[in-house]
Amino acid sequence: MKSLVPPQNATLADGGGQASQAWTKFMSALAKQAHAADWQVGDYRQTARTDLGKSWLLCDGRQIQRADYPDLVPLLAPGQTPPATSARLPSIPSLDGNSAGIPAQQTFVRAS
Repeated sequence: MKSLVPPQNATLADGGGQASQAWTKFMSALAKQAHAADWQVGDYRQTARTDLGKSWLLCDGRQIQRADYPDLVPLLAPGQTPPATSARLPSIPSLDGNSAGIPAQQTFVRAS
């Protein structure tokens, strides 16, 4: 991943001039880099989103099959001989939101 360096000798309070534009460009690149994080199979993510796509499974305690998730099952059931043909996802309850507007959070695991 490319290292990002903030603009030198620039302030955000220059009224939209070149320094502000440099900071805006830097912050945009930083945000893109954060969103393109290198998530790997077995990584957990807590989010207010409800659907992260087919690569992520909700940690709801259900049983999954190695035939469906060949890279994840060995991580959830390590060291078994012969290798496990299935594994149970962790059961991680949602974190409730609050009256301050923080939404409920659910935990997902990267499956592929």
